[in-house]
Amino acid sequence: MQTEHNELFGVTVSDSSRIYIRKFAGIVKLIIVFVLITHVLRLTQVIIHAVKIDPSIYSNDKALLFEHNLMPFYTAISFALVCITMYIYWQLSRHLAKGINDDDVPTFNRSFQLLYRYAVYGLIGSVFSLLFHFLDFYITLERHVY
Repeated sequence: MQTEHNELFGVTVSDSSRIYIRKFAGIVKLIIVFVLITHVLRLTQVIIHAVKIDPSIYSNDKALLFEHNLMPFYTAISFALVCITMYIYWQLSRHLAKGINDDDVPTFNRSFQLLYRYAVYGLIGSVFSLLFHFLDFYITLERHVY
């Protein structure tokens, strides 16, 4: 039996909050599908580029050759980080919804650990991407400025 406000773990969770948590859990699957499709397409594009483009066309431009050789590794690592992050995001939504639906304190509390883990992997992925794009920017400057 649900009341308008339930004392859940020392926090008042209204019925409308429960509804929004359930809605969140419902759209997480869609978000994950779109993110994974996007990254699979990107990975496929990079693999096709790496296989079909002859690196010898970059023989006059060492920076482009370096970028051509580095891109598949960057994309593969980025894809792996996204897969891990999306798995944690999915687990987070499941634990959060189950904790709310079943008034299950340990499961609800586990969702906060997963939220933290999601943030850590998101930060790692962002830093990794930022470093790669700084390198890419540097390569671009090398080619066009110097």
